[in-house]
Amino acid sequence: QIHVSAIFKLHIKPEIQIKEQHSKDFLCMRDHNIFVTIAIPFYNSECFLADAIQSVVNQTYINWELLLMDDNGTDGSRKIAEKFAAKDKRIRLVSDNENHGLPSRLNESVELAKGEIYVRMDDDDIMVADRVETQVEYLLEHPDVDVVGASAMIIDDKIILYVPLI
Repeated sequence: QIHVSAIFKLHIKPEIQIKEQHSKDFLCMRDHNIFVTIAIPFYNSECFLADAIQSVVNQTYINWELLLMDDNGTDGSRKIAEKFAAKDKRIRLVSDNENHGLPSRLNESVELAKGEIYVRMDDDDIMVADRVETQVEYLLEHPDVDVVGASAMIIDDKIILYVPLI
């Protein structure tokens, strides 16, 4: 099964939209001016969740919030999320002790998002360290684009890496 994560523009304010006459220096991501919301809905994912969250923490782009959307699983996933949220103020655990399913949690995360750009990933995904920076930069350089995606590398239970041809 191939998982494709996406990054979306939410409501880019007109004053920060890129104009063609601006120099490339304006696009330098080192400043990380755009606030990004990353959302991970999770349910019974204690085997993968810590790695997924750590891959967000390891991003080269640092101006983000992470919404951990708890769908009330029965394993230790919530405890893992609580530990990360306690260590990093950018991480927020959203938990209501109810199970609503993935579509509902994704919609909820969009409503709670404070970022100008929204990134979503699954609880068993791992982001490469420059994913957010690369995709935000692409969106800024291409104001006519609203959605970008990512390819996937799949690791099976024997730790064999598969890179699907898309």
